[in-house]
Amino acid sequence: RYTFRHDVVLAVLSKYIEMNPLIEHYALDTCVKNRESKRLTYYPKWVRHLGLRPDGWAKHVDGREFVLELTCPWEENIRFKHSYKVAKYTDVMLNRRKENPRCTLVAFEISALGVPHTSIGALRELIGEGNEVFLTAVEEMCEAVMLASLQIFQNRLAAKWKKPSPLIEKRLDDLTCIESSKLIVSQLLRSEK
Repeated sequence: RYTFRHDVVLAVLSKYIEMNPLIEHYALDTCVKNRESKRLTYYPKWVRHLGLRPDGWAKHVDGREFVLELTCPWEENIRFKHSYKVAKYTDVMLNRRKENPRCTLVAFEISALGVPHTSIGALRELIGEGNEVFLTAVEEMCEAVMLASLQIFQNRLAAKWKKPSPLIEKRLDDLTCIESSKLIVSQLLRSEK
């Protein structure tokens, strides 16, 4: 169930990556695959063979590559989770920089209650467009986390994942520009496994 919170943040992020004309290609490990885009692609071969499964990858028109790793921990774990993700990818990034010295790990965290960690600033280059667009993107990602946390809380005692209230569903649709029913369907499929 907790992947739902994670997926809605990636869905909001994908909306802003789509708006940035400087991102040549990107891939995200979520049901954002439902989005129609010529720039949305599969992970490159070197990412697929990592065995780590990052949350995303993006390539800038100037050749820079970004490996995305999102975590939505509880507030008291946020610093530890950031350090853990950076340590997890250190060797991989050092090896990749031998081929592309402009490859960067973007490990960022938004707490389960929607509080962004300072690491969120690393997304500026992916979102582009300036400070106002960046702050709006962060605000929307935080709001999406709060709504997803509310949905998880409402389902805490349920044996099966229930559809969100119309208010939550509409707001998630607005934030992600993807029908949240597609996010919910993917969550239902996961919970039945």
